[in-house]
Amino acid sequence: MAAVQIDDPEFGDETAFALIRFLLASVAALNRVTPADRKLARAEIKRRRLATRKIAAVCQLWKKDRLPQYLWNALIDSIWNEISSERALVKITKPSQGRPQHRAFRKLIEMLAQNYQRTTGRKPLVKFNIAPVKVKRRYSGPFADLVEVVHSQAMEVWKASGFKPGQLPAPNNLEARLDSARKALQPGRSKLKVI
Repeated sequence: MAAVQIDDPEFGDETAFALIRFLLASVAALNRVTPADRKLARAEIKRRRLATRKIAAVCQLWKKDRLPQYLWNALIDSIWNEISSERALVKITKPSQGRPQHRAFRKLIEMLAQNYQRTTGRKPLVKFNIAPVKVKRRYSGPFADLVEVVHSQAMEVWKASGFKPGQLPAPNNLEARLDSARKALQPGRSKLKVI
């Protein structure tokens, strides 16, 4: 694999940002919401509604002009907490089923592609070599090398963080990663804007 050398500090910054975003999305993918979490969220909403009702009942004991500010603030905070809990429950969707789509990895590829195209002025391509017997690697090209360098850096950070290597939501082997990158860059599959 050839070393990727691009002498642009902005390229390094944007690549680091893409890498960090990929790792954060990977951690989020490992911690998906379960049906038990929905049950806990519903119980939390019930508790917050009860608290709001009780605080409102205490506020009604006071005359409007004599209501202490701390009680008013407690009522407003309780209403806000109830609303935010209901919004959080609405955002919890049905768990997806089937083969994992590696969304975080696809987003990493798209961010790297935009950064690569902006910096070099060339299209980010992962070349597919038809004759696998003569060539050791089926996929090649400078962008493919960049993808592998960034993925290896992500793996190092992932392992140093205490996660198992197999838990990183990206294709496990080199061929599958580069094939996924090639497909992510195809027109119609990618949201990549051509400059």
